[in-house]
Amino acid sequence: MDASFDLNLLRVFDAVMREGSVTRAARSLHVTQSTVSHALARLRVAVGDPLVVRRGNAMHPTSTGRRLAVEVHDIMGRIRANFAPAEFEAASSRRRFVFALPDTLVGPFGIALLGQVAVHAPHAGLELRRLTDTTADELAAGSVDAALSVPGRLVGALRSAPLLDVTWQAVVNSTHPLAGATPDLAELARWPHAVVADAPVTELVGSLLAARGLERRIGVVLTTSALVTRVVAATELIGFVPSTEHLEQSVRSVALPPEVHGQPHHLFWGAAEADPACAWFVATLLATAAAITDG
Repeated sequence: MDASFDLNLLRVFDAVMREGSVTRAARSLHVTQSTVSHALARLRVAVGDPLVVRRGNAMHPTSTGRRLAVEVHDIMGRIRANFAPAEFEAASSRRRFVFALPDTLVGPFGIALLGQVAVHAPHAGLELRRLTDTTADELAAGSVDAALSVPGRLVGALRSAPLLDVTWQAVVNSTHPLAGATPDLAELARWPHAVVADAPVTELVGSLLAARGLERRIGVVLTTSALVTRVVAATELIGFVPSTEHLEQSVRSVALPPEVHGQPHHLFWGAAEADPACAWFVATLLATAAAITDG
């Protein structure tokens, strides 16, 4: 790069990383999609790296792109902070907030958050995004405002705070021999399980059974927790869902043994200090968790 380098290319790159899409970046910048694509191509030549590559429908940064995204987002955030209003006007804002969380918690927490945003920021948008292995990078780049996860999963230059403890219940169909029972770990191991691959409770139960020398029987691996109760209702499988989840009449709760304790979940964010809107969103998330806990 030399003195003639066009700094506006970094603004475009920041928008692409924040929005995760050339089309959405163009919309946020009020320019055409071809303008964004051309700017991205120029930046790639200047840096000597592809910066982002497409996988399916999503754009993913290269290692160089990830480092550049963090630095550019930090610089752009500080610039925006100097020109942003001193306070965030939630009642009139039309900002779209992006929150990543395990899909097992979309029902008990995501819906409660939606209610809070609807009351205090009725014109704002809310996107509930599934927690993935790229969420930490998205937080750092600013394409995700905040995330909910068990401690240790999201690493990087992020801020965090304890948010809530999630307790779990086993679920079976209403005619299952364990319906209404309080089985021990050995009894849980006798029946095949319906598990969600990346759900925290999947690893928790599996670790406890392994520590007792019990072999876990997995009947089906699901891609989303939304299918757990539907699969359980039609089979002899045991599933696991948050204790706050509402159950249909065809499904019964099974009290888990005390070894399956609650799991602490933390809130993670990256740019609250530089962005009054993000700071408001973090505060709203904390208030939502407090309301659930008090309730």
